[in-house]
This record gives sequence, structure tokens and C-alpha cells, in this order.
Amino acid sequence: MSSENLVDALSERIKFDLDKLKSNELEKIEVDSFNLSDFWSQFEAAVQGLSNEVTKIGFACGQQPYPASGNLAAMLQDLVQCYTVMRDLYLVLPEEVGATVYQAVTSVIINIVAALLAIVRSLSDLSVKGAKERLTLTGTFWEACAAVQTLPRNNLLATLGVIDGEIGLAVDAHEELTTTIEEDREAMSELGDVDNSELWTNSERNLATKAVGLVKVTQVCLQRVRKAVDDCGSCSSPQNCAELDATATASRTISPAL
Repeated sequence: MSSENLVDALSERIKFDLDKLKSNELEKIEVDSFNLSDFWSQFEAAVQGLSNEVTKIGFACGQQPYPASGNLAAMLQDLVQCYTVMRDLYLVLPEEVGATVYQAVTSVIINIVAALLAIVRSLSDLSVKGAKERLTLTGTFWEACAAVQTLPRNNLLATLGVIDGEIGLAVDAHEELTTTIEEDREAMSELGDVDNSELWTNSERNLATKAVGLVKVTQVCLQRVRKAVDDCGSCSSPQNCAELDATATASRTISPAL
């Protein structure tokens, strides 16, 4: 198969996987036994291997003379092998490890596959313009791969991460409200009793003050939930993971209210 046809075929294959990943319809691979620690070491190695192949192709296709059709086809075959290893490792990951960590891993692999698809498609244009585009696309791909290192390694850490995110939103909301109230006070002191539509009404000021208190209570409650999860949370069983998922889901309802 020529490199042109291989680029098209590989693009279609990756696009198919990407669509199925987004809809959670890729068929899982069942194994007799699953070890989460082994998964992470193997998955990290697979992502690094794929990144190495993408980098190799990027250098080869980055400037003239561009690789001959046969050489590019060989590099694409190596890329396919590394991609398949990474994808299949993800498909081994059972949802029983916890929905929160599973969703985090899925989100990252979707970004990796989407970035890979863009790079593969760009290989149909072996020109100076195409090389510049690939340089940007490769940077995006590297960023997607680097995100693997920041993923929570179990459902407990994933749940704590969700709660931390909600605490951060509460802190930001509190600071924003406090700053806005102070700005209104300063404006009112400068303008006095002059009628100005830009100033808050007394009822709006009262509402804002109550909102600050509510946001502060929300922040304190989330911090207490986090401490309880950190002290007592466990992901040693499917039931424990389900309880953590319920906590993460409940915590995510905070930000829309803020």
C-alpha cells in the first residue's frame, strides 16, 4: 500500500476510534486479571512510544528532502503498532476502577487521539506549509500526551481532584463577589447620593452580602467533605468506588449554582 493510501486508511481508522471513544462505544477488552499499577506503567510506556513515533515522523517530514513513499509507509506502520498498543491498553481499563478516574483517563486519551488524527491527516501535504502546520500540531500532541502524567492514579485521587476543583471555584466566586462589593462601596463614597444607574440598589447590595456568606459556607462545606474523603475514602472495592463517584457527582453540582 502506498504512503498516500496508508495515510487515508489510517486517518479513517483513527477517526472511527475517536468517534467511538467520544460516545463510549469502543468494545472493551476483557482480561482474566487486572492490576491498576501495572496498567499505569504500561499505559505511560505506550503513550511515550507513540509520542516517539510521532516525533520521528515530524522530523522526517519537517523539511526537504521529504521521505520516499516506502520509507514513510514504514514509519506509518510503526505508528500504527504503537497506536494500537495504547488504544488496546485503554480498552483493558475496566469501568469498575471508578467512573471518576475512568472519565479522566477517557478525556485524556480522546485528546491524544484527536491530536494524532490531525497529524496523520497533515501528512497528505508534504510541503513547507504542511511542515509548519505539523509543527504546531505536534506541539498540541505532546501537550495531550504530557497530560497523562497529571492523571489521578485511582478513584480516590480522582474524587479529591474534583472536590479541589469545586473548592477553587468557590474561592474564586468569593473573591469576585467581595471585590465587586468593595468597588461598589468605593463608587458610592465618591458619588454620594447622586442618582447613577451604574450603582447597585440597596436590595442588590443586601443580596450580594448574603451571596458572599452563602459562597463562604459552600467553601467550608466542600473543605469538610474533602477532609472526610481524604481521611476515610477508599477505592479498594467496587462499592467504595461507587461511593466516591457519588461524592464527585454531588460535588460537581456546586459550580453551576455558583
